Amino acid sequence: MYLKSLGLKEQLNDVINDLELLIKQILECLYIDKKLTEKELQSNTSFILEQYNQKQVEFVDLLNRVNAHQEREAYIRTLEGLVDSRENLISKIASELKIIENSLVEATFQAEKKLKSVKQSEMNRVFSEDIVRYAHLISKNHSVASSVYWQQGDPSRPYPTEANFSVSNLLLSRTQQISFLN
Repeated sequence: MYLKSLGLKEQLNDVINDLELLIKQILECLYIDKKLTEKELQSNTSFILEQYNQKQVEFVDLLNRVNAHQEREAYIRTLEGLVDSRENLISKIASELKIIENSLVEATFQAEKKLKSVKQSEMNRVFSEDIVRYAHLISKNHSVASSVYWQQGDPSRPYPTEANFSVSNLLLSRTQQISFLN
């Protein structure tokens, strides 16, 4: 029972140690114990030989189990390698899914922002005719003259700046409409 709880290597070591001990006992009985009678010597030796034979049978049984044990251990190592490769694959897929999740969260945020902008633009519609009319008013009321040296393609073109646009009637009319709606 005790040997069954140990591993195969420990069982083999224990049986080998027992065999060595029994051989030493046999040699002691044969050469050292000269005081014993022949009958006592024979009974002691036969008892020790029986134990030796039992241990030898046990040793042969354990040796027969070694090949199966080695095959099982090799199979276990193969399975452990497969488990490790699957774990690596799972962790790689998990990291890719995390990246995809972050991308989806960002895309959802941008889509919500865009929808909010579209809803706001639908609520505050501005027709292109109004923009043209206000642009004409801005240029009429806040006309800008180009310099004498201005040529086409020059970055200092004669058009209203952001400051001119912010004080124009277009902005004033929009703020009045918003205050009117509130």
